[in-house]
Amino acid sequence: MAAVNNDVLKWDERNSKRVFKKDGDKLAVFKLIEEQVEKLVGFSRPIYDYNGDGGALYEANRQRINETIDIFRDYNTGEPNLDIMPARVRSNIQKLEAENKKIKSQALKNNPELAKKAKKWGKVYTRVFNTYLQSVYTSYYRKRMVDEDVDLENVKKPRWATRLIVRNKKTEDGESLIDKFTELIPGDGWINSDENNSLINPNFDTSMNVPYIPVKSIYDNSAHYNRIMSSPTLKALYEASLEAMQNANAKLYNRLY
Repeated sequence: MAAVNNDVLKWDERNSKRVFKKDGDKLAVFKLIEEQVEKLVGFSRPIYDYNGDGGALYEANRQRINETIDIFRDYNTGEPNLDIMPARVRSNIQKLEAENKKIKSQALKNNPELAKKAKKWGKVYTRVFNTYLQSVYTSYYRKRMVDEDVDLENVKKPRWATRLIVRNKKTEDGESLIDKFTELIPGDGWINSDENNSLINPNFDTSMNVPYIPVKSIYDNSAHYNRIMSSPTLKALYEASLEAMQNANAKLYNRLY
């Protein structure tokens, strides 16, 4: 196979994204985890009933939390983007979490047998979860906490502060867990069917599965950027402009960029 052009690698890395595979209406990794836990403990995931609703409110709250966070995920990394998530959205998530905590607490109090099952399920679930996944701080949250001089080891992790990473391990059959549970979606920002387009670099490497790579001399603005960053006045203007745009985007919470 021909050597891969470094510009192609960089372009593909910036414009592709790795996403979790789905199995039906669930992520494949979570479906497998739940199936394995159920097999180990001998019963299905506990249901936290609220006034006889069969756990409907608890599950509805979980779904609302997940759907809300999904709105603010970074396109490439999948991280919840704290920079564009308004405080009121975070507050709404916390209210839903608090409501579910009360529902669960009351359900366990009213049903000692359920409490035993929930404790056993939680213990085994954590063990199986850690076999396949790792929860880490997002780059957005880590930066925010560093700027505010917060000790990350001694704070409770909010739902929007973390992202999941598939562990770099292999199954007993030798299959990579990363390949088993995730897939790479090539970027399509510069796909163009017109091969005569002057923006297209004809010398692309087809092994990268990226149809067209723009001519670097046209899209690369590193020279201008370096000139700005080397000038104290222009750098200050750049940073002020960037801050203004970030503040504006934070108010437009129904859009990502």
